[in-house]
Amino acid sequence: LALVSDLKSIRDPRERTSTLLQYAASLPPLPASLHTAENRVMGCTARVWLAAQLGPDGLMHFWADSDSEITKGFCAVLIHALDMCRPEDIMAATLDGTTITGLGLGLFTPSRSNTWYNVLLAMQKRTRVEVARSQGKKDVELFPSLLISADDIVAQGSFALAQVSVCCSSFNSF
Repeated sequence: LALVSDLKSIRDPRERTSTLLQYAASLPPLPASLHTAENRVMGCTARVWLAAQLGPDGLMHFWADSDSEITKGFCAVLIHALDMCRPEDIMAATLDGTTITGLGLGLFTPSRSNTWYNVLLAMQKRTRVEVARSQGKKDVELFPSLLISADDIVAQGSFALAQVSVCCSSFNSF
């Protein structure tokens, strides 16, 4: 993620925040007609909308908006990294806790980290749906659930995966 590297290279937290807000401002506007429940990224504190389309070129195209400028900046970073990528590259994309906390923005509360993961997972889910549609198939998303045992927590579905990644990383930091 080139924009993440750019943010990490800025030492002053206020300047990093300003840069993230500039990324937000550079995100093309999402038409109001796409601010629908179907395009809503669930599990985020801020309201986030994400639209996706598999182009005739076989590449994914993304558009996003948020009612939070910081969150909109996160969306801009992810779109910059994944827009016009092959579906298999999007499905392979990961963000670990060090990518997020390494920014040192002072903005990464658990809910902000949760948003970051939820947007990435939504991009992957929309990619899977678009590929399935292009093949004449119906994509089925697992009902979000957590299977908890004495030894492990297993998440099923993209929303549950995002919840576990934030919950467990926060829990492990105590």
